[in-house]
Amino acid sequence: MNVSNAWLRPQSFEIALRLAVQAKEDGIGWVVKTEFSVDKYHQAFLRLRQDLGCTGIDPSTLVENNAFKQYRLNVVPENISWDEERIRANAGELLRVLKHENRT
Repeated sequence: MNVSNAWLRPQSFEIALRLAVQAKEDGIGWVVKTEFSVDKYHQAFLRLRQDLGCTGIDPSTLVENNAFKQYRLNVVPENISWDEERIRANAGELLRVLKHENRT
């Protein structure tokens, strides 16, 4: 991330990946909180922001939320990418998140 390494907890990685996929899919990236498989979404997003704090980017501006309980990455979609092979090797269960990108 931003040519920095960030260690993300598994739940943080899943959320970040879901936000990234949505941004690439529609160019805007807002995801409603109910689409995340977490009970306490406030805590989950707090942990994600904590995990992203080491990147040198202010995590409170990197992960945005709005009054409609939606979240997104504040990143130009063209600057978002992921390595599907590494995800397959290290977190294969998250390939379902990538499949979301290809839905019709």
